[in-house]
Amino acid sequence: MENKLEQLTQKLRAEGLERGRTEAEAMVAEANANAERIVKEAKQKAEKIIADANAAAQELTKNTANDVRMASLQTISTLRSQIEDMVVASVVEPKVSDSWANGDFVKSLIVEAVKSWNSTSDTGVEVVVPDYMVEDVRGVIAQQFQGGVDVIFDGKVRVPFRIAPREGGYYVSFSDEDFAQLIKQALRPRVAEFIFG
Repeated sequence: MENKLEQLTQKLRAEGLERGRTEAEAMVAEANANAERIVKEAKQKAEKIIADANAAAQELTKNTANDVRMASLQTISTLRSQIEDMVVASVVEPKVSDSWANGDFVKSLIVEAVKSWNSTSDTGVEVVVPDYMVEDVRGVIAQQFQGGVDVIFDGKVRVPFRIAPREGGYYVSFSDEDFAQLIKQALRPRVAEFIFG
């Protein structure tokens, strides 16, 4: 009986060891499977992070290139505009200023403006000039027109002259700055074509 008991004990021990070994192998296999899954997920996450970083870097590179391109085009445009302004300023402004300094030119311009204005106005015209021009302009107007034109001065008027209907409401100002701007606008495309081809 003792022998049977010993055999039974050994058999139980062997079965227990076998079951323990089987469970240990299953646990090791499960741990290995989990480890492989974790490594695979980690690799996928790392690949996604790298792909996202590459996409962000490409987007940043593209945006930076676009910003540099836009900045260079704006700089070129600004430079062209400044060159045009310098050319126009050196050519146009001195000539316009010289013309406005010539009293005869201003008087003839006033006469032509009043002629054009008088043909469209039923109420008469007011020509407002600085005080130093009043007498000269009144003499020229008296020679050219039979009335309907008042020449007055206004201490606030700094331009060579301003013309308006008698009842007011609006007026048109004629100054060297006005004409310089008008000429600059007319010349700008031609100047650009001349300078930049």
